[in-house]
Amino acid sequence: MLLLMGGSTIFMPLALPLLVPEMDADPWAIARPLLLFMLIPLGIGFALVLAGASWMNRLLTFVRALSNLSLVLLVVLFIGLNLKTLLGTFGSFAIATYTVYLLAIMTAAYLLGAADAPTRNVFVLGAGCRNLAAALVIARANSDDPAVTVMLIVAFAVSLVVLLGFARAVRRIPQ
Repeated sequence: MLLLMGGSTIFMPLALPLLVPEMDADPWAIARPLLLFMLIPLGIGFALVLAGASWMNRLLTFVRALSNLSLVLLVVLFIGLNLKTLLGTFGSFAIATYTVYLLAIMTAAYLLGAADAPTRNVFVLGAGCRNLAAALVIARANSDDPAVTVMLIVAFAVSLVVLLGFARAVRRIPQ
């Protein structure tokens, strides 16, 4: 996860202006929210763990609960605030297109993965876990278009269903 986050912080500011030229954002405008909302809090967390504070376990319990509550609240609010746009995706090919894209990435990871099945399955799950949190941070910081946010919510939901289905399927296969 750390590698994915660090790679996103370096790759996205450089690649996004090239991939979406009509998005008028310089690399610093893309990197700043990633640093502020993802890497700096991660660094603070690492520093606290390395300091060996005795109160870390209590803080970790609280932060996990707060994080889960925040995620649920975020998804509910995004869906509620963008319901009309979200319902508009059902007539389009957005869900099917993202599903095909996700399955293609997972298939490539499976074919290029390690020789042993457990490691290969981890590769598949890792490849399927797109860094939607980073994409959401960038989208909210650089775009007011609700369709962008809605597509990220759709991608999150599709990824969750597909990856949980894959994890459940490989769990049943004897290793």
